Amino acid sequence: MKISIVTRRSEQGAVLAVTLCICVILAILIGSYLSLIRTQYRSVVRSDAWHEAMVTAEAGVEEAMAQLNSGVTTNDLGVNSWHAIGAGVYQKTNFLGDSYSVVAIKIYPAVTNPYPVIVSRARVPGPASGPPLFRTVQVQTRPRPVFLTPGAMVVVS
Repeated sequence: MKISIVTRRSEQGAVLAVTLCICVILAILIGSYLSLIRTQYRSVVRSDAWHEAMVTAEAGVEEAMAQLNSGVTTNDLGVNSWHAIGAGVYQKTNFLGDSYSVVAIKIYPAVTNPYPVIVSRARVPGPASGPPLFRTVQVQTRPRPVFLTPGAMVVVS
C-alpha cells in the first residue's frame, strides 16, 4: 500500500507570514518600550543635575549671608576670602566637587537700593556628557527688624 502525503503550499506560506507579522509587532513593542525607558532615564538625570545646580547656588547664598551676618561692615566686605572686584561688588567662588558657584555681594554704588544684593551663579556638569547647566539665584536683603515678629518663619509678600 502506498501512502501519499499531500501538502498545501498555501497553508505553509500563511503560517510563515503570520509568524513574521507577530515577530515584527513584538520587535516594535520592545523597541518603543526601550525608547520610553531611555527618555525616562534622561529626564531623571537632567532633573537631578538641575537640583544639584540649585543646591550649589543656595550654598553660595548661604556663604554670602554668613559674610553679611559675621559682623563685618559693608565698607570692609573684602575679608574671609572675599575679593573686591570693583565699585561695590565683592565676589567669592565656592567649589563643591565638580560643581562650583560664583557668589557676588553687591552694595551701593553697584545697586541703587541701600541694602546688599546677593547673586549666586552655579555651574554643574551636564547630564550624560551634555553641556553644563547653570542656575542663578538673586536675593534682595533687608535689615533684621528690631522687634521680631513671633513665628518660626515670617513671609512678607
